[in-house]
Amino acid sequence: MNEAFTPTLAAAQARIAAVRPAASARTRHALDGAVSTLSPYITHGFVTLADVLAGVAARHALDVRHRFVFELGWRAFFRHVWQHRGEGILHSLHEGPLPDETYARELPADIRQACTGVPVVDEAVRALYANGTLHNHARMWLASYVVHVRRVHWRVAADWLYGHLLDGDLAMERTALALCRQPHGRTRHCVLAR
Repeated sequence: MNEAFTPTLAAAQARIAAVRPAASARTRHALDGAVSTLSPYITHGFVTLADVLAGVAARHALDVRHRFVFELGWRAFFRHVWQHRGEGILHSLHEGPLPDETYARELPADIRQACTGVPVVDEAVRALYANGTLHNHARMWLASYVVHVRRVHWRVAADWLYGHLLDGDLAMERTALALCRQPHGRTRHCVLAR
């Protein structure tokens, strides 16, 4: 995940050429999995989602149900929500398990300083500061811990993450964290797709 971000179109195209969608689908849940690392290039406008899909599909057979296509779809979904709701993504999209006012409006110092005593959280914060990137699962663990365990308002968490992520995407960070207020299914993870 901590491959250097070279801010050029050529680097983005090289990353597209290097995508291995089958390996990504098999290993994407592992912190050292075969992830594309294309997110900063998409966020900063070097390539579009259509460019990524076309470039990968030119080298690999991709069914619309392929996990790689699905992940691109999440990004498109969050952009659509932003387009539809506008400034509404800066506010809670639905009620959470607790009223908004019960959540802290400041990020605790031990989280900011990566000294919570929870190894996966502290390592994620250190990686965030060192690289400006986080694996999708590290984002989920960190966001879930901050919002659900430490009861920090989702907007505080979103603003903090957005301020440090090289691939911070206003639509994704705000919308995903606004949606994560409500624990879903068997986990209480926020879905921050990458």
